[in-house]
Amino acid sequence: MRHLLILLALAACAPAPTPDLRAGLTRAMIDASPQPVMLAEIPARGVQATLAPDGDRAGTVTWTTAQGQALSFRGGVLIATRGLGDDLMSADVGGTLAALAGGPQADYPRLLTFLDGDNQTLHRAMLCRMAAPVADPVVSFGVSFPATRHDETCNTTGLTVENHYWLAPDGSMRRSDQWIGPALGHLATEILTR
Repeated sequence: MRHLLILLALAACAPAPTPDLRAGLTRAMIDASPQPVMLAEIPARGVQATLAPDGDRAGTVTWTTAQGQALSFRGGVLIATRGLGDDLMSADVGGTLAALAGGPQADYPRLLTFLDGDNQTLHRAMLCRMAAPVADPVVSFGVSFPATRHDETCNTTGLTVENHYWLAPDGSMRRSDQWIGPALGHLATEILTR
């Protein structure tokens, strides 16, 4: 199973758009995996990859592809990327996490730090608002997982972005669609394992 995931991740890193990785996976293959499996996609670049967890450091969980691209999350909310080009270097998502946990739903900050093509650090401050959650199960490879969807709208000068989070009953992130930055657009992630 690990070799299959490596091959799929390598294919996703090819320069040309790749076929949908979902076509090469089955529920039996996913269930046979000895570790959790995440599917990630950057639609603007037409790439997908499977990732495996690569550690939990003080509440920050990092997932990596076979080629070493990394996505780091706090409570399922993206806080950094590495190896994608135009990476998100860091994100202060405390307001988002509080809103997902049922805290204040309106007017909280989200601070993002990027590294541009000239290795210059760019900062973007946004003001966000979380809508009330709605029941919205996640159907993945023939299995329906109960979930609630939380829709977040973030604004900054000349830009409005939306993020969507599907939380399992235990509060873990089952699926998400999160804005990485101006160059990459959105990152869609889904935990495939039960």
